[in-house]
Amino acid sequence: MAAKSFLNALLTNATLAAVLVTAMPGLAAAAPDGAATSEPQNRKRSKFQYHDGSAEEKRPYRRPNLDIDPTNLRIEELLARINELEERVETLEHQSRFSKGSQ
Repeated sequence: MAAKSFLNALLTNATLAAVLVTAMPGLAAAAPDGAATSEPQNRKRSKFQYHDGSAEEKRPYRRPNLDIDPTNLRIEELLARINELEERVETLEHQSRFSKGSQ
């Protein structure tokens, strides 16, 4: 009985091995090559880009807005910026007083 199950397992394994050996060359030929498939996919990819009408940026990183990010300023530039902002605040306060008085 054990010999019969051993023989059955041996024949099953041999059959499976024979099928795999005969099928492997066909599977290898049918499998797409990575380099061959990437080229047609790149050709199919669209080149369309949205354009908002603004000029293309010449530098990869934009300069920070000085009103928002004053970290790159020297102390003189920073003091000048603070003075400009104080003058702007005073002008807005003056305008808001007149607008409240006229209502």
